[in-house]
Amino acid sequence: MTNDQKEANLKVDSHDEKREQILIGAEKLFTRYGYLKTTMDDIAEIAGLKKASLYYYYNSKDAIFRDVIMKEINNFIIEAKQKINVINDPIEKILSFCFFRLDYFQQFINLHNLSIHIIKEAEPYIKKLHKDFIQKEINYLKSLLDEGVKQKIFKNCDTEKIATLILDINDALKFKEFRKGELKFLSDIDYPKLKNDIKNIMDLILEGLKN
Repeated sequence: MTNDQKEANLKVDSHDEKREQILIGAEKLFTRYGYLKTTMDDIAEIAGLKKASLYYYYNSKDAIFRDVIMKEINNFIIEAKQKINVINDPIEKILSFCFFRLDYFQQFINLHNLSIHIIKEAEPYIKKLHKDFIQKEINYLKSLLDEGVKQKIFKNCDTEKIATLILDINDALKFKEFRKGELKFLSDIDYPKLKNDIKNIMDLILEGLKN
């Protein structure tokens, strides 16, 4: 490797480290104050940068928010695969994935003590990213369903459509809970009840898929 290549690699590493530092700081601000109240000045300050320097790495708050969410999505998928891929039974894998989604959501909420207000405020911006997020989940869940079909545990079916349906139902149950009027914080959700509801509906779906 030439000196020029080494220098270029060092610049890339330094650039990536600084972006990571920006995202860590921005996530703290978004969860504490919400998307709308957080400013580029705030993000620059928490990242130890001048505002002009921040624009070298990110040209807008939207771009930072996108990468904060995508970082969380990638962490979620990596952790899900590590936990679930050691299970042999495709049915147990699918159930574990559904429960892992809920547990991950609960842990994230409890860690940041997010209010319903902050979540609802960020919802329009999160929806912009939802397509990429949900497709990653669909692809993974489809692979688990394909495994079940290959082992003849499940009937031949449109596994992508089934995966989409499963995620839609799981999310509908989850968001029904956090939209209840009396809730102020997402940590107030009755997660044991929600997990039981998800198990009941998944048992019905998976029973219907069996050969």
